[in-house]
Parts: sequence; C-alpha cells; structure tokens
Amino acid sequence: MFYSVLFPTEESSLLPRKTEAPESFKDLNINKILKPVLQENPELELEEFFYTPLRDTAVIRYRQEVMKELMDPVKRSAIEGMVGQIMFLRMFMDGLRMKLTTDGKFTGKYLDMGHLLQNAALFANVVSGLAAGVSRIELQSEGLKGFAAYMAEYSASQQFKDMQAWAKKLRDSFDKLRYCLYIKDNLVRVMPYEGQENYADRVGELFDRFRQGDVMDYRRKLKQDPVSEILENKILELLAHYHPEEFKDLTEFCKAYLHFDDDTLMRFAREVQFYFHWLDFLEPLKQAGLPFCFPVIHEKLDDVKALDCFDLALALDKPDKIVTNSFSLTAPEQILIVSGPNQGGKTTFARSFGQIHFLTSLGLMVPGREADVFLCDQVLTHFEREEDLTNLSGKLQDDLVRLHAILEAATDRTVVIINEIFASTTLKDALQLGAHMLDALVEKGAPCMVVTFLEELVDYGPQTVSMVTTVTNDEKHRRTFRLVRKAPDGQAFAMQIAAEHGLTFEQLERRLKA
Repeated sequence: MFYSVLFPTEESSLLPRKTEAPESFKDLNINKILKPVLQENPELELEEFFYTPLRDTAVIRYRQEVMKELMDPVKRSAIEGMVGQIMFLRMFMDGLRMKLTTDGKFTGKYLDMGHLLQNAALFANVVSGLAAGVSRIELQSEGLKGFAAYMAEYSASQQFKDMQAWAKKLRDSFDKLRYCLYIKDNLVRVMPYEGQENYADRVGELFDRFRQGDVMDYRRKLKQDPVSEILENKILELLAHYHPEEFKDLTEFCKAYLHFDDDTLMRFAREVQFYFHWLDFLEPLKQAGLPFCFPVIHEKLDDVKALDCFDLALALDKPDKIVTNSFSLTAPEQILIVSGPNQGGKTTFARSFGQIHFLTSLGLMVPGREADVFLCDQVLTHFEREEDLTNLSGKLQDDLVRLHAILEAATDRTVVIINEIFASTTLKDALQLGAHMLDALVEKGAPCMVVTFLEELVDYGPQTVSMVTTVTNDEKHRRTFRLVRKAPDGQAFAMQIAAEHGLTFEQLERRLKA
C-alpha cells in the first residue's frame, strides 16, 4: 500500500527527523547549497528532509529511482501542474476550516460554505485529471508506480465518487438560481426573480450599435476579487429564505466533507517537491556543463571513489571556472591525507568529499561523473577556526577538545573530515598528536580525509593514501587546483614560494645575466 514518495514504508517515514542543520553544514558550505532550495517555497518546510541523512540503502535507492523518473519532462509535467493546485488547496483549506468551525463545532457562514464547495469541486477535478494523467504514462520506480496505483484506487472509490457527484449536483443547482438585487443608497434588498428584464443586457445592446471594431480595454485588472464578506453573507442569508432546500443541502455537504482532502495525496504533493526543488537547483549547473550522477552505495568500505567531483557551493558562484578532481579508496585504504601549497584547492576538495557523502545519504544526485560512496550516518568536520581571545584555554587545547568531541560522537559509519589541525604547536608534538588522531580514525573504520601540512603522516600505514595539490611545470609554478594521488615531496610548495619571491633558479639566472 502506497504511503510516501520519499519512504517505501510507513515505518521508515516515522523515524526521527532533524529540524536544525547539522553543525558540519557550515564547514562544508551545505547551508549555502540548500539556501536557494529551501527558500523557493518556505511554506513547504522541507528542511526535515534535507537535514536528516538516511541510514537504509533501500530508502536511498527508492528515492534515486523516483528522481530518475522525474527527470523525464513528460512524466514530470503529468504530475507537477496538478500537484501545484493541490498544494494551493491545502493552504487555502487550512484557513477556511478554521473559519467554518468553533470549538470543534460547525458554525460556518454561507460564503465560506460556498468556498468549500468550490474547492471540493476543484479538488475532485484535479484528482480525476491526475489519476488519468499518471495512468497514461509507463512508470518504473516503486514510488511513482505505487502513487499511480493509489490514485487509480482512490479516484474509483465510492467515497470519492459520492463527494464528486454531490459537489457537481450542488454546483449545478446553484448555477440555476436567479434573484433580483435592489440597491439604493445604503439599502440592499434581495427579491425573488420573476422574469424581470436584465437591464445590463439592454445597456449592452444599446451601446453595441456604436461599436466600430475592436477597441482597447480600459478596464483595470484587480490583483484579487473584491470581497465584502459582511454584505455577501447577508445577501446569501436573505437568498436562503427563498431557496431553503439548496442551502440546507449545501450545509449538509460542508458538514460531511469539511475534510474532503486526502492525507496521502496531500503528503505526496508536499514530498514530491523535494525532488522538483533539487532538480530545478541542478539544472543551470548541468546546462553549464558540470557533471552529476546517482552514486552507487556501499555499506562496507571496499571500494569508494568519485570521478570529476567538485565543490557544489563554489559552482554556484563560478560554474564556468570549476576544476574537477577525483579520489578513490580501496580496502584496506581508509584515510585520504591531503597536502600541498596553500590556496591550492585542499579545503575545496575536502568540502566536495563531505558534500558527496552527505548528499548521497539523502538519496540525491551528487556532483561528479561517477561515484561509489560509503553509506555514512553523519559527516563530522573539524575545520580551522580563528583563536577565540575570550577563551583562555588556547588554540591547541581548543583543537583537542573539538577533536575529542568529534571522535566521541563518531561511529563506525561516520565520515570525518579534519582540515588543518595542530598548527599551533611544535612539529614534533604535532606529529605525535597526528599519529594518535589517525589511530582513533582507523579504529572507527569509516572513510576519512585529513588536510594537513604534516606530510609525514602519509607514512602511517596501509590505511592512509596521499593526495597532493599540484602546480604548473613552468617557472611560475602556478596552482592548478588539481590533486593527484602521489607521495608528497615538499618541492612543489617550496618552488611555489620561491617563484612568488622571484628566487627560482631560472629567475635568479636571468637576473644575474641582466
């Protein structure tokens, strides 16, 4: 039985969800990535879906299959327009129901009842159209196939047909009502229609004889229909005296179908926006030529890799200047040790590593041409911070306290990213502390990344892999922002500094010859 387009079972959807962004979002710039996604329709409150990582590969694959299908414009258009109408009805009906009830009792006025009838009829038409639309397309994903089957069953149910037929009967009966409205100064009277002439038609016929082709329409379009609820309710109350059966039928309909909207359909209309918003967010980046993929998920650290990945937050600002990189870990490899010149792309690479793992845990497309990703339960980060002068403990102690908290919170499924640590102590102490840190990370067993100036950590053991930022081979030794898998030699960093100060062999040779 279909329940949710985000979760294959009701049980999986009832697991706790986060309503606050994880602390790692700031370090990984995921808050910047999600800001335009969540701001598009804040009333949907999609944060709980984007903040809560999934821990079940079946749920992730369920979402991936749905998103793949919604990338098809034909399949998406069959759903999107009518889903928008359902969402509008949902928001409108929440307020309308409050006006129709007092302390749980039905106390509605005729004008509000008319709005409920109108929306019930619209809902019935949308449901029928949506059921027919999804029935005409061949769906493959479990989520959308389940929704299509549910729509077919719901639209064919006797309860829905009864509501649809009753709403149509009422609309037809009210469309046939005729009455006269007498207005003079502050006096408004409602009288039965007894065949009186419609003066509006006579005035129109009178001026038609002077028409000389089409003319400009000078009527001003109002942003919303003019409403005077007190006056309109009074007119309807007076009209009910002349047509008691119709208004009694309307009251009974509204009592019976105060909650005509279906919970499962309303839930689908909200949840499917999770996919629409992410696909819309990625579209301009894909148009710019950046690659995205659905990662293969691994529950064991056997073979983890990503080809041509990049920092998605950086791509928002500079989509045409993105440099892609790749990484891989093959057991027993577990920890990427990243070193090289400053401003060479190390932190950006670390962010992309964390982004890919977290976005994978949501069931989303990730930046990269291809990816095999370890299923993590969370991503924890330790990025360098400015020293807090109000904290008398000092930077080294602050680093150790933060690192201890991360290692305490981490599980054997937690991806940990350490970016520049122990820079405030001596080299000897930093190496000793770094070795203890690697001991703890290896014991956890999940993939990790350590960005460091301590190149000696690369020789820790078979669990560590070295990646180094590169510079150009010319005399300027400019940063390429590409990282390669090799042992650090310390020379690229030295040559880059020497080039900046005009002290390379070539630069000195030219200067001496001059």
